[in-house]
Amino acid sequence: MQHRDLDSLDPRMRTRVDVFLFKLKQAEFPVTVIETLREQDVQDAYYAQGRDTLENINALRKKAGLWPIGIKESKKRVTDSRILVYKGVGHGNGMAIDLCPMAGKIVWWGAPVETWERLGTIGEASLLEWGGRWKTFRDCPHFQYPRKDL
Repeated sequence: MQHRDLDSLDPRMRTRVDVFLFKLKQAEFPVTVIETLREQDVQDAYYAQGRDTLENINALRKKAGLWPIGIKESKKRVTDSRILVYKGVGHGNGMAIDLCPMAGKIVWWGAPVETWERLGTIGEASLLEWGGRWKTFRDCPHFQYPRKDL
């Protein structure tokens, strides 16, 4: 099951996310919360994408309470991690959030790089680490509490 509730975030993370969302509102930059807290079943389903068969991926997604996906989406990796918390930070302990820009009422996954960069810059100005800066697996929707601040 996916969680989108901001109250499921760790209070330290929630404080920074509130600042981030306020700055986005001031900048008239519409976003939607994709996910906050994550359970291991969901992580397993996400990790299988791009690595396993469509049948196995959708079996994992069903177990996790997620909707089935098609063959095209099943080929795309959405995470490089099997674990929910790495060195104290992650979706598994409420120290991460995924956001996506909106185009009207549509979730804008295909937003241009400049849009994602602007989102990332505002997140970083809110004292969050942005997954779009990662070298090995660029994760533009992902923001997390910086490990250095734990």
